[in-house]
Amino acid sequence: MSDLDIIFKVNTKYNFDQDILSKTITAISSDDEMLGPGGKEHYYNVGLSAIDCIFKGINIAGRKINEINKILDFPCGYGRVLRFLKSFFPDSDIYACEIDEKYLDFCKNTFSVRTIISTKSFRNINLENKFDLIWCGSLFTHLNSIKFRKLLNFFYNQLSDSGLLVFSTHGRFAYNNIKNFDYGLRLHQKLWVKIKYNIFDFAYVNYLRHFGYGVSFSKPSWICSLIEKLPQLRLLASMEKAWDNHHDIIICKKENFL
Repeated sequence: MSDLDIIFKVNTKYNFDQDILSKTITAISSDDEMLGPGGKEHYYNVGLSAIDCIFKGINIAGRKINEINKILDFPCGYGRVLRFLKSFFPDSDIYACEIDEKYLDFCKNTFSVRTIISTKSFRNINLENKFDLIWCGSLFTHLNSIKFRKLLNFFYNQLSDSGLLVFSTHGRFAYNNIKNFDYGLRLHQKLWVKIKYNIFDFAYVNYLRHFGYGVSFSKPSWICSLIEKLPQLRLLASMEKAWDNHHDIIICKKENFL
């Protein structure tokens, strides 16, 4: 079965336009760690599920696809979602951001997008534009509360007027299934997560031997409390386990609405 045939098979869940999907660039880096045990079917489903979440955000916001002129995929990885952004937004100016040049080299050469190198502190990132759409899949899920806030503020400042921010988090579903999913945590770390999550509504632990990068779990109410502190960031939707039947999706719009 060809890669496009696999994409068409996965698309039975979403019913996207097959003419658009037929233009998808299917090249996958041999170093792409996201191509895991689920194989290409799961890999492409994650990408299409992201597009489904983004389209829901566009519809809720009352925006049109042709109004989305500048897009930021942060972090882009090796293009699991990026390839579909290219297919569905062919006329948009798409930027891919990552902390490692090897990801950016592949994305630039394969998908012909603009690339931006990131930093661990989210400071001094060379972004000269404001974005109509920012997609952030599986980054907040790896940050402690301080970096979580910094990243949200960073995205807030990079949104254009009426710009959309769509990002994923580990919510109640992920927390309640911490025993069943491989988050790379030891038993004592999982117990620590449970204590902090139930007391503070947010929990984070480092990966072993990876200080400053790990796994976080956040209640929707905790995320809402952060959004409330940003006066022009309007919460449009909080959709539990909406991305790949696992991550929560938060959809926000920048506008003067108060």
